Amino acid sequence: MGPQFAHIQTFSRKENPAGQCVDQVLGEAGREPEYSSHVDTPEPPVVHYGVDLEELRHRHDQMIEEAATVVKTKKGTRRRAIRVDRHTLMTAVASYPLTYEQIGDDPDELARLEAWKAANIAYLKKLFGAQLQTVLEHTDEAHPHIHAYALPLDQKGVDAKQLHPGLVAKAEADADARSNGAEPKEAVRAGNKAYVAAMRLWQDEYHKMVGAPSGLTRDGPRRARKSRKQWQEAKAAARHQADLEVAQVAERARMEAQRRELIQARWGARCEARARAARLDVREAHVDQFRRKASSFTKKVNADRAEVDQDRAAIESERETLAKERREVEKLRARLEVQQAGVDRMVKSISAVVRRFAEYLGLPLPKMLGAAITALEHEIEIRIQELEPEDPNRLAADDPASSFSM
Repeated sequence: MGPQFAHIQTFSRKENPAGQCVDQVLGEAGREPEYSSHVDTPEPPVVHYGVDLEELRHRHDQMIEEAATVVKTKKGTRRRAIRVDRHTLMTAVASYPLTYEQIGDDPDELARLEAWKAANIAYLKKLFGAQLQTVLEHTDEAHPHIHAYALPLDQKGVDAKQLHPGLVAKAEADADARSNGAEPKEAVRAGNKAYVAAMRLWQDEYHKMVGAPSGLTRDGPRRARKSRKQWQEAKAAARHQADLEVAQVAERARMEAQRRELIQARWGARCEARARAARLDVREAHVDQFRRKASSFTKKVNADRAEVDQDRAAIESERETLAKERREVEKLRARLEVQQAGVDRMVKSISAVVRRFAEYLGLPLPKMLGAAITALEHEIEIRIQELEPEDPNRLAADDPASSFSM
């Protein structure tokens, strides 16, 4: 396929000799017209990881604002901001050797390109960790390429150079040389050698994690000092290795998908079993509640039934008592009717006697007779009221008709 290409660089808010700075780098990444004259038809970038460029700018500016310190001076205290020439943005760029036109719609080539992007993102995460903010792709140039941006959030003084392996090695070598008494020029040379060695190691690491798995060679034919035939053989071997890597990645992805489907199925079955158990528990709770209500209702019905039985027994007892009293009343009524018949006979007898006396004496006794009869009837009623029904013999003993004789 071709050699790998990867490059890392830091930038400050102040322009470097090439006119590059944080605003220019982010503006070119976002295809702002002022910084996109090198592209015939600029298109918005495609973000593959992290936040968009607007949020990246906001985080960068906020980082610098929060990194300012307060220092004491003879005149008091003042706020010391981060210098504009401090490198506060770390960038990385990686380019694919084939063009979009060469890739076309070939599914194998498209798969290799996607595997290359995924390998780059994985490596950048390992390299920068949580400080990696954005990874994006530009599709408006001939070769596919991605840009990555990291912020030195955890570095003292927000110095992005601390994220650059070559600059770190150079600074350490320079400091060691000076501490050992080396001249400034010798210290600079020592630092430069350390820089080259560190960047060579970085390219080796990138090739191990991205280039080789993607079928890319470590160097081009001239740098590797190979003949064209050797270079073609190396490219063919790298491509074959890349195909193997892609196949292995695809197989691992397929197996991982199957594993996830199995886990998802098991998880779904487990969730369904839990849901079913929960529903059964709810139903059992409802059944228990219904049973308790039914038991309470049964007890209440039994108590009501017992009370009804008691009331029925009381009613039957009262009914028997009423029947007995009715029979007594009937007997008393019969006795009273007998007594009334006796009284009627007595009244008739007295009336006959009175009339005979009136005829014998020649007296006008009709009024007297009526008054006497009325008084007699009144007396008889009083006597009847004084009668005691429980003693029927008393009425017979006091009956005037029984002792009256003509």
